[in-house]
Amino acid sequence: MDAVSTKNSTAEYIQAKNEEKEALGIQQYGLKCVCVLIGAYEIRSGKPILGVVNQPFFKRRTDGSKWESKFYWSIDYGPDRATSATSQNEPPLREKVAVLSSSESRELQDVIASHYKIVHTAGAGYKSLLVACGMADLYVLSQGTTYFWDTCGPHALLSAQGGGIVRFDEAVSASRARTREELLEKQVQYSSESGSAGNESFRNAGGIIAYRNPGDVIELLDLLREKGYMSNK
Repeated sequence: MDAVSTKNSTAEYIQAKNEEKEALGIQQYGLKCVCVLIGAYEIRSGKPILGVVNQPFFKRRTDGSKWESKFYWSIDYGPDRATSATSQNEPPLREKVAVLSSSESRELQDVIASHYKIVHTAGAGYKSLLVACGMADLYVLSQGTTYFWDTCGPHALLSAQGGGIVRFDEAVSASRARTREELLEKQVQYSSESGSAGNESFRNAGGIIAYRNPGDVIELLDLLREKGYMSNK
């Protein structure tokens, strides 16, 4: 077993951004997007088995002088599966929501926007946490800008609920991925045996898709294939 931890939304933390701008109840930037991530995975399989995510700046106290934190945890190991992450904002008929980075290509954003409400927000850990808590349905990242320490903890929160984090490039280019079992074959695996040196061996080079409901990610993959997103990649 191994573990990794980091403080996500680094720029938001360093710059101590106090601005509060929300869309659909989702914080778009600032200290509220900062997350401390702790993840543990099984070395043999590379499967995430334990996750802890803390939001140190979850909300200000009433006098405005200090912040209150909030944390989430999960375990998914053998027969044991439990999580504190529960749906916070999932009315029966709410619009489907995908959280993305504003740096994603216009082509990808246009395809996703045809079926989802897109919200741009900071922090890979925060975006994944939004999915784990039911504030968003998907977190889509086509770029290789995250590392194992960004995804392991949130991945455990998602897998404990029957969701996960798949590799974007492999999932989109696959001939099929229509069941939960097939999606499990495309999960990010936390093994540094990639042949790359240094931090590159821990990078999610092909991008990621985080989801709680397998049906949502299968629907997205079908949509991307239908629109020919990968045909000229």
